[in-house]
Amino acid sequence: MGGLLHSEDRFIRSVVRQIGSEEDALEVADRLVRNTDRADDAARFEAVSRSGLLAIATPAAFGGADVTNATLAEIVRRFAAEDPPEAHRLVSHFVASEIIRNAGGDAYAVFQRVAAGARLIAVLEEAGGGTVPLPARHAGGQGTDADGADIDVWFVILRRESSGLPLVRMVRDRRTGDDLLDGSFLDIDTSALPLVKVLSQLLKAGVFLGELERLKQRGDAARGERTVMIVSETISALVQRVGAALDLAQVSPSDRTITEAARLAEVLDHVRQRCARSPGADFDLSS
Repeated sequence: MGGLLHSEDRFIRSVVRQIGSEEDALEVADRLVRNTDRADDAARFEAVSRSGLLAIATPAAFGGADVTNATLAEIVRRFAAEDPPEAHRLVSHFVASEIIRNAGGDAYAVFQRVAAGARLIAVLEEAGGGTVPLPARHAGGQGTDADGADIDVWFVILRRESSGLPLVRMVRDRRTGDDLLDGSFLDIDTSALPLVKVLSQLLKAGVFLGELERLKQRGDAARGERTVMIVSETISALVQRVGAALDLAQVSPSDRTITEAARLAEVLDHVRQRCARSPGADFDLSS
């Protein structure tokens, strides 16, 4: 971990709030959604980075709130209803946090940066050079907030080798190769890959629920109001089941708990995709 806090590194200077409970996390999310100027993307970026929300998926031992996965999905839902770009950034950040949690060891060094307001961007990289970045709406390196303070932005790269072995690397700037761990990749247990996928599917469902809420607010789904209600209730119930199953798989990982979480997440994702573009619906969220 010696490479974590170089004296020349500059990152967010303001005091970052520490969130200690799920109730606190939800209150902070609501306040940000209500009070942040949606026309000013830089202000939103700064406010969330300083709010403490970025650390709520961090293990408590490293200064995080370690909230339930259903709570993460609920926070993403609330942002998606009012601030879709920030909702997508949070999805990428929370998935990256899950990758780091499973990598362990030296990878945990980045959690100290997250506690100070650092942003994470999850990138899935296949053997042969193909990359699939989850939407983050921000470049890597240092973001600058409205007061000129620097905010760390790190790429968390999950690479799948041709042999099937997954590796993790954390890079601050993919152009220069500035690396938290001196260019090395860390091994990550293959059993962790389903957990990362489950969380991604869960949070996508949270975004979908927020999009449905936005439709209702705009009145775009007036003719399909009953359909929207049924879809929302169905997806919400599945989110709770998947969240609880993922909580258990994280705390007590085994073939049984991981398989069950993955099974339920596949059901959730299938329902979400079918509902996003249903022939009988008066709305279309397939884009």
